[in-house]
Amino acid sequence: MPGSGARKPATSSSAAVATLRRSSTVALVGAAVREVGPGVGLGVHSASIRFFERHTHATLRPAQHVVRAAMAKHYDSIARYLREMGINPDLLRAAREIEHDQVRYLTRAEITRFNIDRRTFIESEWTIIDRSPRSVRKLFLSENKAGWVSITCGMSDQLRFYYAREVLAGEVSGLVVKLAVGEVKRALFPVRRTTSWGTKSEYDISGTYLPPSSLLGSSEIAISTGLETPQDTALKLSAAGLAHALPNLLPSCLGGPSVPVTAKQ
Repeated sequence: MPGSGARKPATSSSAAVATLRRSSTVALVGAAVREVGPGVGLGVHSASIRFFERHTHATLRPAQHVVRAAMAKHYDSIARYLREMGINPDLLRAAREIEHDQVRYLTRAEITRFNIDRRTFIESEWTIIDRSPRSVRKLFLSENKAGWVSITCGMSDQLRFYYAREVLAGEVSGLVVKLAVGEVKRALFPVRRTTSWGTKSEYDISGTYLPPSSLLGSSEIAISTGLETPQDTALKLSAAGLAHALPNLLPSCLGGPSVPVTAKQ
């Protein structure tokens, strides 16, 4: 009441949409350029709100109608912000379905549908992965499906080439995949099925063996599922950078080949 000397409680709330770091998703959607790279997890959860005394910061427990009113105001503010940023309101709905102390990672289709990042094709640089088994890896996103290719030590003068592609519900899995690296063509045979810990997406992994010279001498890697449909366009990944990445891998391959880096990218 005015003049009573009573102190009004202040509020502090977490973001309605967040990744493991507070408010980072909200910060992302407000960026001038929104880019979510392949392999990046974007998580959401509902808001939590805490009341505390302004000066002592002691935690307060107000009546439920006060809590509900503060939460409604908070969500209205977030909804207005997302609308101004051109984000689909379904993003906030998806976040509110998840408890504030949990996280659900968005699928790539949701990231596109929510208008966070609408790019249909992205590929990373070739990266050395130092954990065992050592490998050279590239992540990619194609038509809202994520995947990666990985090159590891193989046998004798061959390297092991793995290809992982996301399998959506109802899709055919376990396909024999076609691979073309320059003049070298291979069939990639199914190896295993794996599940992403973050998004819980499932991936089919297939593999084959390739000579290092084919990878060093090619500018492009083409992969297709072999399905005779108009949608079965070959995935084309750049081989630029392999001539620098592979020499870091080859010494790790016991008895592996020694390949001079002379191929032009």
